[in-house]
Amino acid sequence: MSMSAPSQSRFQWFLVSFVTLGTLSLVTIWVVGITGLRVYLVGLFLILLVTSEVFPPLADGQWWRRLQVVKLVGWLITFSLLFERVIEVV
Repeated sequence: MSMSAPSQSRFQWFLVSFVTLGTLSLVTIWVVGITGLRVYLVGLFLILLVTSEVFPPLADGQWWRRLQVVKLVGWLITFSLLFERVIEVV
């Protein structure tokens, strides 16, 4: 199953943006001095959410359905990290 040209172009823009912003955020948090993996993963998840909203497919493609599953898993991990922090305080 091949993608249409506009959807493939959006997918390429999504990948380029996600990889570029992910790399820049890694360098930025390293320069600032934050070395926590959790901070980077939460930031990467936020980048994933933003880039997936900026470059949605024109037609519902297979890559978009897979991305929705990845986003759902990301939300579950984020909520579990948040829950863990709240439990530490309580």
